[in-house]
Amino acid sequence: MRPTAPAAIAPSASLAVAPVKEVQTLDEQPATLAVTASPAKGLTSSMAGTVTSTLCIAGGSATSGNAALSINDEMIVYLATSRPLWRDLAVGDVGADVRSLQEELVTLGHAIRPDGRFGTATLRAVVEVAEKAGASDAATWSVLPHDRVIWLPARAVQTVTCDRRLGDRVSEGDAVATLPSGVAAAKVSPLPANALSGDRVVVVGDLTLPVDASGSIAAAESLVRLAQSTEYREHADRASTDESGAAPFTGGSAGAELSITYRLATPVSVISVPAASVYDTHGAAACVAVRGRGIAMTIVGSQLGQTFVVPEQDVRVREVDLDTRDASACRK
Repeated sequence: MRPTAPAAIAPSASLAVAPVKEVQTLDEQPATLAVTASPAKGLTSSMAGTVTSTLCIAGGSATSGNAALSINDEMIVYLATSRPLWRDLAVGDVGADVRSLQEELVTLGHAIRPDGRFGTATLRAVVEVAEKAGASDAATWSVLPHDRVIWLPARAVQTVTCDRRLGDRVSEGDAVATLPSGVAAAKVSPLPANALSGDRVVVVGDLTLPVDASGSIAAAESLVRLAQSTEYREHADRASTDESGAAPFTGGSAGAELSITYRLATPVSVISVPAASVYDTHGAAACVAVRGRGIAMTIVGSQLGQTFVVPEQDVRVREVDLDTRDASACRK
């Protein structure tokens, strides 16, 4: 069957009409982002030994692909994989951990296929990353030693404190740096009523973060970016300062409510009509008329005497009546 074209509403014979215009909108709506904080976390080493060099700076950052520190003169590299590496990886190994490693290697600029199989191309990419970070012995690797990697929860994170100094002894699982308190969950609450359907994002300061259909920020990377944003850090600092004026701490589980913009990820087309043509308004529900016939619309915005509407049925409106005194109801 051929698809059915939208029914066209013929132009009115009346002089009291106005043409409509199709415009693009992101349906931007002010909203509140409810944030649940998580305690501060540490970046941990899987290698035991003596710290022989460190590049950690308190108040600095740790970035995927860069050097972290050396233990027993063996340089350890930061990597932000979606799954922390928990085993040595040799050619022929397969698994979700391999795929997450490959995806990060692609992000770092290496032309490999993330197929979940650790092959020679993946090993070469690992060696190149390690050598660039200063691991002088990486050219001899026949496997990726997982203890030569420190896992990052995002590609770049702030290091609040550096927990191991030159000459310190490190045991497996010891923290070498501490991150700020993080974000465990974030959700637009309540969701704005009558929002246009489609993929949505939230805008927090300079950040634009995707949300799912429930308004939640689901991606771990996005939660880390939110946690490190100026807007969230300023709120967390205020919330964690006691009445005596003591300095804020880095842990805790206090939440936040941030003022954000909730909008579509990409613009959609809506109809712009004169505000005078809209009648029988109840919240976002309204009517316009064509030749006296009421057409049900949803209001999605307004600006400078124009109202932006979307037809509730599959109709094409070319012009609307300006005189709606005798127009029919558009809903039962």
